[in-house]
Amino acid sequence: MSLYLLELKESNHDLAVAEARAVGEVVDEGRGYAVVREPRVTRYLGASHRVSRYLGRCEATVDGAVEKARELDVSLEGSFAVRARVHGDGKDDAGGDGDGTLSSTELERRVGGVFAERARVDLDAPDDVVRLVVSEENVFFGLHVCETAGFAGRAPTEKPFFKPGSMSPALARSLSNIAGGYDGRRLLDPTCGTGGVLVESAIAGGRAIGGDASREMVEGARTNLREYCDESDVRLFVGDARSLPLSDGSVDCAVTDLPYGRASHVEGDSAEEVARRVLDELARVVSDEGRVVAVSDGWLDDEARAAGFEVVERVEDRVHRSLTRRVVVLELSTV
Repeated sequence: MSLYLLELKESNHDLAVAEARAVGEVVDEGRGYAVVREPRVTRYLGASHRVSRYLGRCEATVDGAVEKARELDVSLEGSFAVRARVHGDGKDDAGGDGDGTLSSTELERRVGGVFAERARVDLDAPDDVVRLVVSEENVFFGLHVCETAGFAGRAPTEKPFFKPGSMSPALARSLSNIAGGYDGRRLLDPTCGTGGVLVESAIAGGRAIGGDASREMVEGARTNLREYCDESDVRLFVGDARSLPLSDGSVDCAVTDLPYGRASHVEGDSAEEVARRVLDELARVVSDEGRVVAVSDGWLDDEARAAGFEVVERVEDRVHRSLTRRVVVLELSTV
């Protein structure tokens, strides 16, 4: 089975690894990278920059990288280029920058010289790109497969419908992927707001279902969905997430960004009571094999267990000095 090298965004390593783990088997991970067996998602990752077919690794020296390049049995079609990304923890050697790190320029030059014996160099428009990632005292080799889908033009403030507090499209994509909302699977967001998670799931091939207690939000989410994706597989409804108009086991997975801060008291319920009742409903409508990703400003372990879930992952996402989102990944308990 094939291995792939994911170049992770360093803004939230734990989130990036959680996403990688959700879409494939992570066999190795460290600063800025993960090696994943047969990922089910490549182009549509939210917390990775790019994906390459994994070729191997060596110690973090230029000489070691040159020797490894000579050993690799890799076929380059037409022209090629070598691109290196150094995370600052490689050991210095003759090609180093003098601060304990390898020089990406030196790596590209020396390793490129090895592959130039097999194919033509083209730094502007190569047919193949050999990726080098320096991290954890190793150089990881990969053959470029794809960049992850860009998020330009989908920042919350650039969408046709905007409300403060909306999450970034990259985070929304990661949460959707962690839940499993891609490739034809039915993802529910019962507190959809402006529709950020629904948009990202739909772009990745998910069948998005969204609801909100506010008709304004539902219509705004519809406007955003219409702007960025095909609405034919999207279902929206106005309704309370504590009493969903959906049948038992009717969705494959769910993401919910629960009310907090000023919005944490809804019709007399405390934030904890809202979370408990929403999670109760999600336990009912999500299939037995499905996942739920719940976001709040506090950990929801107790509320999740009370609803019949098991907490399988916990990740923090720092928004600003006074707000950190807490993300819990849930699966229905078999006990």
